[in-house]
Amino acid sequence: MKILVMTLSFIALVWQPQDARDTNTMDLMKAYKSGKLALAFTAKDDGANLELTLKNNSKGPLVIVVPRDTLRFDLTAVRISIVNPKKKEIRLSKDGERTLTFPQTGKSRLRSGSIKTM
Repeated sequence: MKILVMTLSFIALVWQPQDARDTNTMDLMKAYKSGKLALAFTAKDDGANLELTLKNNSKGPLVIVVPRDTLRFDLTAVRISIVNPKKKEIRLSKDGERTLTFPQTGKSRLRSGSIKTM
């Protein structure tokens, strides 16, 4: 009986649902630079804000960590800087997509239109 209780206790500690075991947690910039995450930037409010669309390109679910920080993206035509005031964790299913809005900062801004890395 004691062995059964110990075995069940161990199973309860290490068992996770399949989707939790298959989920990668990655920093936004690392996921983007590794190709697991595609991004689309869309100007809002004449460049004051920026919509950032995250698209999962990996083979399974992702949890993207967006740090509390100013994030800079050097794109072909423009350098984009956005401010994230609070750390966020974004869960994306395989092929999942999510759009977030951030204040845009810096001299170089996307003022209209959009840029996709997808």
